[in-house]
Amino acid sequence: NAFGELYLCQVNASGVIPQITAVFGSCGGGMALAPALADFVFMEAEKARMFVNAPNTLEDGAGKDTASAQFQSEKAGSVDKVGSEEEILESIRELISILPANNEDDMSYDECGDDLNRVCEGIEGCVQDGAKALAMISDDGFFYEVKEGFAKNMVTGFIRLNGVTAGA
Repeated sequence: NAFGELYLCQVNASGVIPQITAVFGSCGGGMALAPALADFVFMEAEKARMFVNAPNTLEDGAGKDTASAQFQSEKAGSVDKVGSEEEILESIRELISILPANNEDDMSYDECGDDLNRVCEGIEGCVQDGAKALAMISDDGFFYEVKEGFAKNMVTGFIRLNGVTAGA
């Protein structure tokens, strides 16, 4: 019942307030569904483990640790960022600074001193690096990448255009 109430709260908040989860240790069983329902998930690189069933019950054939942050980030795609505890906390602070507080908040903008009509010299050389191209067109070179370990052939994240946060 307690897990059901937790999931209900998360589902009711979905699309209304940004939900951010950080895993620093073992997150297993019913509790592992909380990060699955969150908008953004962070995992500590060395000690964090996330699994619904017993870890490694589902082998990927190569004997990988399916509960590890690396597997969850690179293979499952369920984790946005992996790093040390300090890196994760800093990344969460940065994310919070660019997101609105809720779906009715229009305060996700910042003052912009960049010229929107500037020429992005060398952008044609970014064919293989979408993150670099996005940073070049963004205010002050800002780019916040999510799912950076997953699907390396694609880049997703947030940029700022004229002070307003935009998904890219």
